[in-house]
Amino acid sequence: MRPLVNQPEIILLMATIGMTYFLVGFGEFVFGGEPKSVITEELGLPTGSTAFEIGERGLLILQHIDIAAAVIAIVMVAALGIFFNKTRIGRALRAVADDHQAALSVGISLNQIWAIM
Repeated sequence: MRPLVNQPEIILLMATIGMTYFLVGFGEFVFGGEPKSVITEELGLPTGSTAFEIGERGLLILQHIDIAAAVIAIVMVAALGIFFNKTRIGRALRAVADDHQAALSVGISLNQIWAIM
């Protein structure tokens, strides 16, 4: 993707879509295309069919795995927010994403940032 820097957005979009299809196909070639089930006990996630009903008529039914997924997602989004706002690398990544030339003018190495990406 590095040679496509400063190209029109449509070229970047098409290259990204093409790269996605290539990586998915390569992954299926290497690991096989059969889906595999995840055993939740090995991951430490809650199991069982117990559900919480909210409302008189059970308008919202939440299983333990749904609640665990929501909590994990909230924690991950908060961690990414802290990373991009508080760390030096996160701020540099945001600067390069906004404007390459401005990032270069304040001393951010594009090669380092692209290596991180």
